[in-house]
Amino acid sequence: MNTANAQGIVRAANKPAAAPAVTKLLTSGDQVEIHTRLDQLNSTVSVTLKIKDGFHINANPASLDYLIPTRIAFASVEPTSVDYPQGVEFKPSFSKSALDVYEGNTTIIANFKAGALANKRELAATIIAQACNDTVCLPPSSMQVSVGQ
Repeated sequence: MNTANAQGIVRAANKPAAAPAVTKLLTSGDQVEIHTRLDQLNSTVSVTLKIKDGFHINANPASLDYLIPTRIAFASVEPTSVDYPQGVEFKPSFSKSALDVYEGNTTIIANFKAGALANKRELAATIIAQACNDTVCLPPSSMQVSVGQ
């Protein structure tokens, strides 16, 4: 049923306003799949990052000061060292020089003191990465994972 106001403008009665369209923004975390493995015997944690085709993440260390390197941190125990793989060279359109990045699958190994993981069934870890393609970098993501056997 339509109604007219004093100025003769017709309005639909009891018709709800259309809901605004919701657009999901892409994040760096949407471009990275994470697989983990806890090795108590060797006191290591392996984190394999599967980066979606068309994207890369910055290597550690990052090639330029303003780029965000990929890194891992643990909540309850500090690694003695973290072995980040060598990046591959990537020449983006916005840079005069090639950048070191990770593409495809890459594995990071966190090393812990002997016995530090002996009683751990799970560890909370955070992986920070910034996914980019040839023209744009997405905001970095802090991805929380539970590392178990």
